[in-house]
Amino acid sequence: MKRFFTYIAILALAVGCKDLYGPEETPLAPDTAGSVEVTITDVTDNSFKVTLTPSGNVSYYSYLVDASATAETLDPVTLYKVGYSSVAQGTVKYTAEAPSYTFEVKATPNTSYQVYAVAASEMGFAGNITVKGTKTTDTVAPGYESYQTDENQVLFTFSEAVTR
Repeated sequence: MKRFFTYIAILALAVGCKDLYGPEETPLAPDTAGSVEVTITDVTDNSFKVTLTPSGNVSYYSYLVDASATAETLDPVTLYKVGYSSVAQGTVKYTAEAPSYTFEVKATPNTSYQVYAVAASEMGFAGNITVKGTKTTDTVAPGYESYQTDENQVLFTFSEAVTR
């Protein structure tokens, strides 16, 4: 008889717990993130400006500036979490008052750069990566810095790499 009451108590507890927390909730469908447009302006020997403009379902967006001649395949989640580091990186909160974000990158003359950007939805899901490349100019002539001699050889050093 004692065993019978134990089973009834366990059954009552199981039924009570189900009713205690209410009906089972329907899971939400994941939302999709918007995109980020990358615009590069004012390219000079030593800098360029980047403007990031998100559109669609965006809560935060992240960016990375990398000194590279070609774009690489990056993981959107790692980029969103600022898991890569290079010339510049960061995360920006999207607000209607500031619909875009502009920053200046200090650069090296005659160097290629890739700018990556990714947006995240309101639920935090990262979207597709946008990438845009640029190359800084080289309008300033290299300056003479020093020289070295070794018997019949002379080595001149300039402020930047030069080719013959």
